[in-house]
Order: sequence, then C-alpha cells, then structure tokens
Amino acid sequence: MLCNCRAIAEQARVNSCRCCDPFSANRNVSTKSLYQLEENRFASAYLYGKLANVFSDLPVLHSETTSTFKQITGEDYIDGEHKHGEQFHFKPSCRLLFSAILPLQSRDTS
Repeated sequence: MLCNCRAIAEQARVNSCRCCDPFSANRNVSTKSLYQLEENRFASAYLYGKLANVFSDLPVLHSETTSTFKQITGEDYIDGEHKHGEQFHFKPSCRLLFSAILPLQSRDTS
C-alpha cells in the first residue's frame, strides 16, 4: 500500500498545533518564526513573559545562524527591544514549538 507522506506530515503538523489551542486564546503565547527570532532584532522582545512561542509551518529555508535559538533553549539571557523603546535584558522562560514538513537545515553542527 502506498501512502502520501506529505499528507501524513501535514496532518501530524495540524494535530500537533491543535494541542496548543488552550494557550492560543491566552496572552501567554507569542507567534514568532525561527527566522524572525534570528533575523529581526525586535522579535525576541515578544518572548518576554510568555509561556510558549508557537509557530506552525516553518518554511524550508537553510538557517545561517542559530545563536538566538541556542540562547533561548540554553536558558541564557537575551536582549529585547521594542520599536522606539529602550533595550532590556531578560531570561526567556517560554518553550519553543515549531512545526515543519521537512527538518530544518543548518550549517551549525554544534
């Protein structure tokens, strides 16, 4: 029997994101992509005080840097900044939840 692996992966992605629905109506969740967290200097500020960062359907892109991802998952302090506001230093306590059809690629092997 043949199966459509892409359809199975898509259904798994949808189901995994539904488990976070109780959070989604809450102000304790941010929705920034991995790319936004790495490339946009204002994106990390949205993680301040959140329990989770949920982003579904990450694009299939090659990630050049992983430093912000490592800082967040390594429980290090990071810098946050709101537009036209002052920069602040905080330790994010949120969990990162991403879904993608294919695994992400990175040059970082550490």
